[in-house]
Amino acid sequence: MSRRPEDLVYSVDERPPASVAVPFTLQFVVQHVALSLMIPIIIVAAVGGPPAMTAALLSSLLIAEGVGTALQALRGRGIGCGYLMPNACDESFLVATLHAAQAGGLALAFGMTAVAGLLQMGLSRVVRELRVLFPPEVMGMVITVLGFSLIPFGIQSFLGMTGGIGAAGVVPAGVGVAVLTLAVLVVSPRFGEKYEANAIITALAVGLGASYLLGLYPADALEQVVAAPLLQAPDLSYFFWSFDLRLLPIFFIAVIATTIQTITNVTIGQRVNDAAWVRPDMENIRDGVFTMGLTNVFAGVIGSPGVSTASSELGISVASRITSRYIGFLFGGALVVCAFVPKATTAFSLVPIYVIGAVVVYICAFLIMVGITTMLSRMMDTRKVLVIGLSLVFGLSVQFVPYVFEDVPPIFEPVFASSITLATITAIVLNLALRLGIRQEESIVIEPGAAASREIEAFLRRKGEEWGAREEVIVRAAAAATEVAEGTMGSLTDGPVEVSASFDELNLDLAVGYTGQALAFPASRPTEEEMLEDDLGFAAFAWYMAGQYADRAWSAEEGGRCRAFLHFDH
Repeated sequence: MSRRPEDLVYSVDERPPASVAVPFTLQFVVQHVALSLMIPIIIVAAVGGPPAMTAALLSSLLIAEGVGTALQALRGRGIGCGYLMPNACDESFLVATLHAAQAGGLALAFGMTAVAGLLQMGLSRVVRELRVLFPPEVMGMVITVLGFSLIPFGIQSFLGMTGGIGAAGVVPAGVGVAVLTLAVLVVSPRFGEKYEANAIITALAVGLGASYLLGLYPADALEQVVAAPLLQAPDLSYFFWSFDLRLLPIFFIAVIATTIQTITNVTIGQRVNDAAWVRPDMENIRDGVFTMGLTNVFAGVIGSPGVSTASSELGISVASRITSRYIGFLFGGALVVCAFVPKATTAFSLVPIYVIGAVVVYICAFLIMVGITTMLSRMMDTRKVLVIGLSLVFGLSVQFVPYVFEDVPPIFEPVFASSITLATITAIVLNLALRLGIRQEESIVIEPGAAASREIEAFLRRKGEEWGAREEVIVRAAAAATEVAEGTMGSLTDGPVEVSASFDELNLDLAVGYTGQALAFPASRPTEEEMLEDDLGFAAFAWYMAGQYADRAWSAEEGGRCRAFLHFDH
């Protein structure tokens, strides 16, 4: 059963008041529009289109992102994951879109985006069966890489070097604004929940004000805003559709990459909204992936590049401790409105990069810590350390040495365009390969006179590390098995006791077998008189205590062989 985390200001199903929801949505919109502007600029530059094409593409992209965000906030009937899950165009779809646009213009890019959406909707039907590929330690690693993947952009923006180190020097005033913005983000939560909930919008206000005072806006910024029309419908003259099955592989890889991203981000949503979280809810993830596919079909139809769930905006939610899905409806609606208000998109596009950089750096810290705590929620052995370590090495190589992947075949570019995708694929392959030879059922024999407690604890801890079990479950299981074994030996049998354990992601089952006198688990605690007067009093008390540790306990006898069964939900 889920449990609301105490540190959240507004959790997923709580509706924040307008005084909180509106400023919080505004901070989403400011950062989102400023970053989304780069996508149509890159795509239009690749096909040599006019500025009017850039404006039209930005409008359709904002509409697709807004509708997708609102759909994800829905819950029930297979549509939406029910979390605040902002949408944005990611690297994988951008790479696929550029290939299609250069091969056959925007019409081919839009047509193949719609086809990719249909593929993603179909892929969502088998997501639940892929649960074995995404154990918590793998999901934690991917979330950690998500945080690391934002560092280059965050630091470059923080220093004002998004155009490249050689493009411009560091502007001290700009870095000062970034430091001031980050300081407000760090200090605000110390003054209570009200300030924590509005930390990012407060920091944005301070950063934008300082930028204005220090002259960091372009000299013609006001003229650009004034010249932009207040209301304007998107220009549909650029939007047609065509298809080429030869591009299907590259779009399918983009679908795989964005599906992985969606699985990761929905897992973050589950993790931060449930203090009792133990594993990804794959049915909920299935709905999120299906909705992502539906959104991409819509994106292709209206002339937008494909989209996915956005890690940076999700990070704002995590860092602000506001995860209400109702913000998703408000934010989605705001993006759609912005698509028809060029004056607003022009104003947001002029936000100094230093301010955005400070927010992204702040988000990185929270995503990395969420990932680390998710990884450490399971017991570790050498196999898992290798899976996590090697996946981090290969995934982060995209950030550290991107030039080594410049000559990969075009079909594989979406894989190597994103550290998240490469790290996840590496983790899946290693996890499957290193699972070979691991038995999901093992047993040990405890001989009379042996230290049952020590042997059982060592056995279950070793197997728990191999299986990736939760440590608290293994501790309870060891305590329960020890009680049964010690209560049985010398009282119910003079021979050895066999302890067997079997595990899957949802269950841990123990069976303690022996040849001797049968005993049922007591429904109530034996009294002191019963323990003193009955020869089986000590065994009954030990079995009673074991039943308190287990989620279910029962016993059976067949052919003189007795067995005590202990079940633990995992």
